[in-house]
Amino acid sequence: MDKTGLVILLLLAIFTLSSSWADVNCGRQYEFICMVPVMKLLTVELKCDASLDLNDPTVQENVLNQVEKRMRDHGIHPKFTLRWRIPPSRKTG
Repeated sequence: MDKTGLVILLLLAIFTLSSSWADVNCGRQYEFICMVPVMKLLTVELKCDASLDLNDPTVQENVLNQVEKRMRDHGIHPKFTLRWRIPPSRKTG
């Protein structure tokens, strides 16, 4: 129970050495491990026709769609996000 008198339910799962779940006493303290998803960053430099306006959102979307399709065609995991970013030193126009 917390200071407000509300009951707090805490779900704790312990995986024992015998490879089974165990019931535990709520009064005991245990080590806690957090798992953070791993994020990999892949930077791609593109070369394209000089006549394309790379600041045009439509062109950017089309390029991202083509890159996404190529990644999926090559078996890249479906859970990825593509973003368009141009460093200030390389902006065109």
